[in-house]
Amino acid sequence: MRNRLETRFSEWVRRTAFLGSSSQVPEDRWLLSQFAQSRNDDAFAALVGRHGPMVLATCRRVTGDSHLADDAFQAAFLVLARRAAIVDPKGLRGWLYGVAVRCSLESLKSMGPGGFRMAYMPQVPDRAESTDVGVDFEEIRILHEEIARLPEYLRVAVVLCELDLTNRKEAAFRLDIPEGTLSSRLAKARRILAQRLRERLIAIPAGGLALVLGYPATAMIPATLATSAMQLVSAVAVPTTISQITKGVLYIMFWQKWKAYALAFGMAAVLGLGTACGLALSGTPQDGEKSAAVPKSQLGADRHIAYVHGDAFSLLNQDGTDETAVELTGLWVGSAVPSPDGKWLAAWTADEKRKGGTELRIRQLDGKGTGARFELPDKIGHFSFCWSPKSDQLFLNVGAPGMKGVRHYRADIASQRLEPVELLKTHLVTDWSADGKYFLTTSVGEGEFWHPRAMYQMNVDGSERLALAEPEGWAKSGKLSPDGKSLICFHKGTPCIIEIEKPKVLVPLKNIPQTAEVVECAWSPDGRRIAYTIASIPFITGIEKSDLKKIETRLVVADRDGSNPQTIRSAKGQLIGRVFWR
Repeated sequence: MRNRLETRFSEWVRRTAFLGSSSQVPEDRWLLSQFAQSRNDDAFAALVGRHGPMVLATCRRVTGDSHLADDAFQAAFLVLARRAAIVDPKGLRGWLYGVAVRCSLESLKSMGPGGFRMAYMPQVPDRAESTDVGVDFEEIRILHEEIARLPEYLRVAVVLCELDLTNRKEAAFRLDIPEGTLSSRLAKARRILAQRLRERLIAIPAGGLALVLGYPATAMIPATLATSAMQLVSAVAVPTTISQITKGVLYIMFWQKWKAYALAFGMAAVLGLGTACGLALSGTPQDGEKSAAVPKSQLGADRHIAYVHGDAFSLLNQDGTDETAVELTGLWVGSAVPSPDGKWLAAWTADEKRKGGTELRIRQLDGKGTGARFELPDKIGHFSFCWSPKSDQLFLNVGAPGMKGVRHYRADIASQRLEPVELLKTHLVTDWSADGKYFLTTSVGEGEFWHPRAMYQMNVDGSERLALAEPEGWAKSGKLSPDGKSLICFHKGTPCIIEIEKPKVLVPLKNIPQTAEVVECAWSPDGRRIAYTIASIPFITGIEKSDLKKIETRLVVADRDGSNPQTIRSAKGQLIGRVFWR
């Protein structure tokens, strides 16, 4: 396998060495389509050969360490392999640059506490020779980070013209846009970069970005490194370090894309990064459909598990028997959340015919009537909510394209009043304590691009109560146990338990396969057991459209540490999403 791939890579490099930008060299569009459709090794080798020198040079500049750079390089092309079917070929180079920077930043986390190295490592061979620019390694890293944060249409223009030093006529031709449009994009990108860099106390020198970063830059790719990157595409087991880098970057990419485009696609929030929105598993039922009434015997003290599957919201006994579907006319099923007292259900709708924003609707769980409606004024990318312990209020989290931080609202069911809350602007609220005194939150930062990592208990007045954990990589606070002594959270997609008396100690659930992905968890009313939904493959970070037919999802009940798991529902080719235990 290694010899075959290494030979193909070496042959492609030799074959194209004398062709330059000639039309005889296959275009990115053709190469991407060949790889995405048939997993063509030659096409992928060509992509590595064409863009690998830029990716490796970027990884070396950001990490300052050749070994970390090699890991980031391999992870970057593994991300490309996972996303080849959806990447815009015209913007591939800018997209890959952004991925290379993100992978490099993720690889630096393997250094542990202390973070980024402040000195440029001598083994990096392609550092710019000029030393009179007055920019140190930390500033170089920040420059790369800010360029990577640009929207893709601006980033690719910067990469081609400012970093690769491609002339504007050629760059405009490659992007299939007028040269004037390209100039406007470059001017806009420079304004954004200048503002962001000023906020971080860095100025772009007169010589421009290329001078500071040492571009145009390429790095000779060892054939063995290129081969290793290509082998990972079809590998059954990926080395742990590279797997962690790849998964972290895919989560970040997914989160940022979801925040910006959730409303446009009419979906509920995948992975439930608040407590309301979970998986996008359904569309809006047709007008005239009737909601199925749920027998009273299945509500209240009997305690049942509620879960989302396909376009249905269902209740069933704890042993998986006597299932009853609750159809939600006009609502996004994947966003439905039952109240703690089991009487109400809240869900949202995004009616494209209405000029207003998203509408949150409250209805009786037994299907006999509807309650309050709350229309949010914002065009929303992320929308999630949690119930108050008395089931009389809802706390809403809102994010939108271009919005910095998080916007919050409080909805009062009795008065039907919706009021903005000027608190917790850097937090997503995921649960409300049983005594009503504090929230469980995930900190996502103040910027436009959210980074969900740190988890907290926050008092309802917005002051910090307790820092629960700040693990490396993507994290999400989830749900408090009924007694308030524990919480179940997610770290890089893995469910973990944190005991409030022992904050910052994350204990992963037992019996969770490494190749699977847990979607959502819920506590039993007595806190002794948990229910969770799990997918047989990591669909958020790596699924292809063709894999949907192969995916299996299960609803599982287990002891609170994950032992003694029992599957009470399963589905092939269908996603089982949110789960609640009332």
